[in-house]
Amino acid sequence: MKLKAILFCILIIGCTNKSNNASVSFNKFLASEFELSIPDQNHIYILIPSFSCLTCVQISLEKLNEILKPIDKPNISIIYQNIDYDFDVFTDKALLYYDKNNGIEYLSFAVANVTIIRTSNNKIFDIINTNPENIYKIFNDKLMRSIRDS
Repeated sequence: MKLKAILFCILIIGCTNKSNNASVSFNKFLASEFELSIPDQNHIYILIPSFSCLTCVQISLEKLNEILKPIDKPNISIIYQNIDYDFDVFTDKALLYYDKNNGIEYLSFAVANVTIIRTSNNKIFDIINTNPENIYKIFNDKLMRSIRDS
């Protein structure tokens, strides 16, 4: 029984440290590139690096454009690198940031295609690499309500 308790504690500490490292790395990125930090309220960051499957990104963004509403803008940020897509369609639905220094590539966690970072209380609590097949599942009614109500 003691062994199980010790293993559980190690697992919790490991997950907490991983989350803390990601939060520190992301906060440094936000501060150095955009003079921002992870906010207190629920927020979603959508990261899109240059080295992505362009077709996957375009399809995912088209679906996101259907999902997001102007009411979401204060709580949704899209951070993108040099990619062939017209982000102007999101002007009324999300805060847009162009990562001209390729800072996304230096984060302490993997970012591929369209990566969703969910934050709350100045910390990352979830990092999800998406694809066109799971974007509707990720941006479900429950998630959008939590963002809209924060």
